[in-house]
Amino acid sequence: MRKASEIEQQHRHWLDRVGEVAGEPLDVHAVERVLELAKRVAHGADRPLAPIAAYALGVAVARGADADATARRIADLGGQD
Repeated sequence: MRKASEIEQQHRHWLDRVGEVAGEPLDVHAVERVLELAKRVAHGADRPLAPIAAYALGVAVARGADADATARRIADLGGQD
């Protein structure tokens, strides 16, 4: 998987536009957090669950949850059913 800084450099315009739509700028830390979460879920649970995990993280953060702690908790679920 590419590093978040590479993705940020290559796709900065798109990330800026998405940040405008979301009402919050997407910094490199946010990109890293989501990429790491998606990677861990894809490998620990199942690949199709990665975008759902990212969505769940966004919902939690929008409701005031700590982004890093929530990402860790979701990723730590692994393949639990």
